[in-house]
Formats: sequence, C-alpha cells, structure tokens
Amino acid sequence: MISVVRFTSGGTNYAVRVEQILEVRPATGITPLPAAASDVAGLLTRGDQALTVYATLGPGREHVLVLDGGDGAVALLVDEVTGVAEFDADVIGPPPVGHAAGFVTGVAHTPDGLVLFVDATALVGGAVR
Repeated sequence: MISVVRFTSGGTNYAVRVEQILEVRPATGITPLPAAASDVAGLLTRGDQALTVYATLGPGREHVLVLDGGDGAVALLVDEVTGVAEFDADVIGPPPVGHAAGFVTGVAHTPDGLVLFVDATALVGGAVR
C-alpha cells in the first residue's frame, strides 16, 4: 500500500506520497514577490525560513503543501487538500505518454476520476528550472 495526500488544483485530482509532505497549511500569509517567475505565488514564512511558494499546477486557492524538495523545504499552492488515501501499487498505471515535465509518476482510475501521482522533488525541480 502506498499512502498519499490527495489534493486538487485546476480541476485535476493529484496525489503525492505522505513521506514527501512536511506540512499542510492554509493559503494565508503569502507575501508577493516582485518580478517573480510566472509559477511563483510568493514567499511564506515557516519557522525562521522563507519558503518559495510555487503555483506550478495552477493558481491555487485554499491550501499550501510544504514539501520535502530534496535540498530543503518548498511550498506548493493548491486548490484544496481532500485527504489521505491508500492505493495498492498494482492499481497505479505508468505515467501518461506525452507528459514532458516529468513530475507525473503514475495514474490511477478512481470513482472520482483520474488521479495523477506526482513526485514532489521532480515537481519542484521543474518549477525551479
């Protein structure tokens, strides 16, 4: 079983492994960053750190996922965190053909529709380019 945090952004269902999530918080207190890249929503304070908040999957509204980006924490703005779920590895299919960004690692069919599984490190790495 794979434990994931499920969320939505831009009308699409996503999931990221629980071990890649450091924190889920409301999307409040984001400081806009002048002349930011198009996928940067701003900065967020976490303890004594200023985290870059990415809007890689769309503008987001309600929640921020603080992710382990490999080299430190980063944040992702999303529409809504919908919960924690478990998936059998055998129900997760391969990544879709034609997805150039590389952060979608698999797809599962659920009663809610398709769920795209994303790798936090690759997602943030693609945003940072």
